Amino acid sequence: MALPERRAASCVAQALLPVCHGVEPWRFCWWATGKSASTADLTVPHKKPPWREAPSPHRLYFRPMEPLAEPKSFSELPLRLLDEVIRQFRAARNDILRYGVWNVRNLSDDDFGRTEDRKLFGYFRQDLLETRFLSKGRRVDIVQLWQWFDDQMSGTEPMLIAKSEFFLNVQDKDLEKVRKRMSEIQSFFPTLRGDDLDAFNRIKYKLRRTVLRLTYDLHHLSKRLDKYRKNLGAPQVRHEDALDHAAPVPPIVDEQESVDGEHAEA
Repeated sequence: MALPERRAASCVAQALLPVCHGVEPWRFCWWATGKSASTADLTVPHKKPPWREAPSPHRLYFRPMEPLAEPKSFSELPLRLLDEVIRQFRAARNDILRYGVWNVRNLSDDDFGRTEDRKLFGYFRQDLLETRFLSKGRRVDIVQLWQWFDDQMSGTEPMLIAKSEFFLNVQDKDLEKVRKRMSEIQSFFPTLRGDDLDAFNRIKYKLRRTVLRLTYDLHHLSKRLDKYRKNLGAPQVRHEDALDHAAPVPPIVDEQESVDGEHAEA
């Protein structure tokens, strides 16, 4: 191998070091010169030739993760992205209202108090744990249903628009409220997955209030998104959503009132 070719091969190998995560330059000299591995003139003679050593799995090249996008609120998104966010949010919200909170949401306070615990237990399990049936009989709970939308807002999954990928990093106070409610609901899952009626009796009122607050937070976020779209000068679009009038939106309940109500119910 001529000296200029040696230097060129060495430069190429050094340039590939950041991409190949610590693989030695001598492994790429034969590749850079176009010769076969058996006839390559190695630039580091004391190293083992590449055909005598199996490649290590941790040296394989993987495509790096996309860098996290700049944090933005919903009001700062351009109209094209905001329209897609609204479309996917309304789909997730309607699925949650239709499959995730339907039984408990349509029970009045009096009906909830008169219904036996075993029946209420079944209502909550059907709503929150068996939210929806998918293909091949797979069930998803209400948190998984929400994560399909929220993963795109946090940049875990890309948002696809006309075959283009957009990574978002939405940090919005109204979105954080919904995330908080979902975390609270998820904390009740161990009790719902068990079969202890006494444990369920201790948390049923708190769980119902959390579910009703979730419906309010979803409704409030939907109104906020429509307001942000209107502020961008976009024409108002009437969404065909029969669930908007299916049941009244629950009022905001203060924490102190909730504690007093729980003592009264007990």
